Amino acid sequence: WYLRGVDALFGKADRDFLFLLQEIKPPHLCSFVGIGPDILDLARRKIEAGLSLWRRCVESGTWPGYESRVHWAELPQYKIWDWESRDVAHVVGGES
Repeated sequence: WYLRGVDALFGKADRDFLFLLQEIKPPHLCSFVGIGPDILDLARRKIEAGLSLWRRCVESGTWPGYESRVHWAELPQYKIWDWESRDVAHVVGGES
């Protein structure tokens, strides 16, 4: 997204996108971290998809939203397994 802004201001060019990272605790070391081409390509495709959806919504006046139904929260399977393991441990260990 930032690269699109830079391209709009200064013209398209082959440039790297870098982050300057700094530790928050002493000695506050710094490091440059670049964004690889695969990440940039995926980011560009996601931005284009989002902009395309936005254009369609502006033109049609129809905006996506939540479905008009009840959405049910579900436990992740690992939470169920954790609890069942606890139950088994209590039975095997003789605890009630």
